[in-house]
Amino acid sequence: MSNPKSKFESLSNEILMIVFEHIEVGNLFYSFYNLNQRLNYLLLDHPLHFYCTIRSDSNRNNGHFFRRLYKDIILPKISNHIQSLTLIQCDDDDDDMLKTYYDDLFHFKNEDKKFVSLRLLTLDNLALKDMERILNQCSGLPNIKCLIIFNADSKENIKISSIMKINSLCSFELSVKKEKYSILKPPYSFNMNDMTTMTTTLLNSIKYLTLHNCFALENLFLLCEHLPHLKFLTLNELNLWYKMNNIFSPYPLKCKVKFHLRIGYNTNFNHIEILLSNMPNLYSLNIEGGIEFDLTLSDGNSSSFLNSKRWEHLLIKLTNLKQLFIDLRTGFNDDKKSILGHVKDILIPSFHKNDFLFKKCNFFLKVYPQHNDKNFYHLRIVVCNDTL
Repeated sequence: MSNPKSKFESLSNEILMIVFEHIEVGNLFYSFYNLNQRLNYLLLDHPLHFYCTIRSDSNRNNGHFFRRLYKDIILPKISNHIQSLTLIQCDDDDDDMLKTYYDDLFHFKNEDKKFVSLRLLTLDNLALKDMERILNQCSGLPNIKCLIIFNADSKENIKISSIMKINSLCSFELSVKKEKYSILKPPYSFNMNDMTTMTTTLLNSIKYLTLHNCFALENLFLLCEHLPHLKFLTLNELNLWYKMNNIFSPYPLKCKVKFHLRIGYNTNFNHIEILLSNMPNLYSLNIEGGIEFDLTLSDGNSSSFLNSKRWEHLLIKLTNLKQLFIDLRTGFNDDKKSILGHVKDILIPSFHKNDFLFKKCNFFLKVYPQHNDKNFYHLRIVVCNDTL
């Protein structure tokens, strides 16, 4: 006996609620609102956890319709159930239109209920003035734990006080538009001119800090000085800008922290040394990424990443380090196998002979051929050690 096909509406309320929480709220209301009383009851009267993604682009399909949908129905009725809000600004939007648009998002009836459950706020490609307008609007919201800013313009440095007005914040993540900066130009920095007027209570809640792309190293240290409870620091695609004459910053990172560093091909070993030298209480270190090595020189003059003594001098200074993981990769063509011989005969033995690296840190080099190209090889520096 064959079973009849199940209809969507034959599903239980519990299953429908699970499904609804995995659909962006604009698309959810566009698809199901006002279809029948049961669905309206689930959408409006049940404590669902919605996520909301709003684009400013009115030129997209149904753009104006979605705007009215958010303004007149979704936000007035269920903004108190929205846990994640993402605002995406398109490059060709008119400034006056954007001001009206963002004001509409945060001014509607039932003011006492607006976004009271919001935990994650993501701002993508917003101009500085719009970003700070939104952050000011969110300053009184009690439950925001995570703020993510994507595609910030490196020419406009956001005031750190605007971020810290959200005093329940535990996690902050920032990325800068890649096309906006160059290693030849000063990178993104926070505007900290008003830092002295701030109370430290506004900064005490931050425990997770993630920064992408290019930034000023001095600026990072100054920021971290005002984050006394920072526990996890993540830097991705490291491209540091450093102007200090002294390797030690006047604002070292004093708190006990786990540090995850994802580096890029242009990373300078000197910058890593400077960075780690200013983390005296570092107890967990994770470094990974693909980098460029000079494999043609002798051990003493080769890339710093392949200099065993350089690694020893760096790690031996981290006296509080308890957890260490390093995974660095590169690739090279070697038709005549001369580089491969150099790696196997000189570089790898230099690490094996280093008692501190090889025995205490389980530090080693590994080289292996690419499966579809016999002349191309991969080289990895690997450390995997739970305790030092």
